Amino acid sequence: MQPRSPRSRSIVLVVPEYPPHHVGGGGIAFRAIAQHLLAHFERVTVFAGDYTGASGSETSGGVTVHRVPLYRTPASRPYLRGYLPPRRLLDLRKALRHARAADVVHVHGCALPICDLAARLFSIAGVRYFLTNHGFPRTPYGSDAGMLGALFRLYERTLTRAAVLRARHVSAVSAYCKADGPLALRDVAVIPNGIDESWLGVERSGARRDDTLLYVGRIEYDKGLGVLLDAIALDPRWRLRVIGDDAGYERAARDLAAALGVADRVAFLGRLDEPAVRGELQAAYALVVPSLKDSFGIVGLEAMALRTLLVSSDTGGMREYASPSNALLFSTGDPQALAAVLRSCPLPESQHQALTGAAYETATRFTWPRVVRQYDDWYAA
Repeated sequence: MQPRSPRSRSIVLVVPEYPPHHVGGGGIAFRAIAQHLLAHFERVTVFAGDYTGASGSETSGGVTVHRVPLYRTPASRPYLRGYLPPRRLLDLRKALRHARAADVVHVHGCALPICDLAARLFSIAGVRYFLTNHGFPRTPYGSDAGMLGALFRLYERTLTRAAVLRARHVSAVSAYCKADGPLALRDVAVIPNGIDESWLGVERSGARRDDTLLYVGRIEYDKGLGVLLDAIALDPRWRLRVIGDDAGYERAARDLAAALGVADRVAFLGRLDEPAVRGELQAAYALVVPSLKDSFGIVGLEAMALRTLLVSSDTGGMREYASPSNALLFSTGDPQALAAVLRSCPLPESQHQALTGAAYETATRFTWPRVVRQYDDWYAA
């Protein structure tokens, strides 16, 4: 299907984060969506929350980005990055001015203050908006989770519920996300996330390390790194390389690795740029996604595109593309089950090629141009 003519069409996106100041894969997804929408719209304008407090406007890849400074995250609470409200409501009034003149207004996120407040403002002003759930925030990891959890539930029943109920149409990135909070009250379309086409058809550079596993993602409790550490403690053959920012769990993960006696087999690399992540994915025997909860998990698709074996927990969002035909799955949260899968590796080469070949074909169906065409069709529905 050809893109609709972008003549004089304009779209405004509200997102909780945008590169280079972003927490995880969400920011990368929002940038990809915005840039690929230029094939369908003449003007793409983004209002993005910025947890560093940065403000101002810029043009990036043809997209106009207005940064909305959020309250600064306390250093002791890194898991709150992106979850705090805007410092100035005036920034959202600017978003409203742009939204009134746009053909389409799309809020990417709910249960996040910048998204919920923008949706509320649009609703009061009579501006119709589309809403997409990219993953509902969960109770943060930490000693104060109970108090924060109670406050979040109150917030969810008020501002988030209103944002969902008053949206023109609602979508989610996976079937798993369709029932998050008040989304269960709406008819929700599923429009998945995707990957850049540049991940496809990349030749392997260097030898594969058949004793090496890779973890890529925020270092937080719900991402399941503790499960993976428990599993490799049961199998001394494996080394683990961990890529990602600390989101409140790194100290606990390092302490667990030491307690399990595997610290000398685990390397924490921090955040790496995309070329370095590609290199690590190609060098590892498998990418392990041990998430306890995951709305989608873009990095799994990126591994598939590189024909790197995916080992994944059998959790909701990952099942949007991962199955026994293209990945090795294990029961979510069960280190014994993960260890059993790892003991079966390295796989016979014929089985490895069958899985990674099927995985590559899966990845070709989840590219950003395909995803954004689905969004454009959804806007016209």
